[in-house]
Amino acid sequence: MDGEDRVRPGKDRWQESYEAIRAYRQAQIEEIFDYARGSGCRMLRLVRHFGDTLDQRRCGHCDECLPGGTVGRTFRAPTKAERRTATDNEAGSLGK
Repeated sequence: MDGEDRVRPGKDRWQESYEAIRAYRQAQIEEIFDYARGSGCRMLRLVRHFGDTLDQRRCGHCDECLPGGTVGRTFRAPTKAERRTATDNEAGSLGK
């Protein structure tokens, strides 16, 4: 669409930029999954994600450092809809 809301043909090679954006966003989602599935101090992983590679101290408070002191490891069984969505998302990420 142009500035006057008229639909015009797109530029050639638009798909390359679209696919690059899609791949970037998919990588972000995979990082979130890796964080959730991963082990090790959660705070340390966040600190490293944002660029501080020098700090090596574990926080001592997260569900990995202090498993008995948090409720982060208490899970309920997924609903059928949640299981279906997760399966669909996993199948979709493997096919790309």
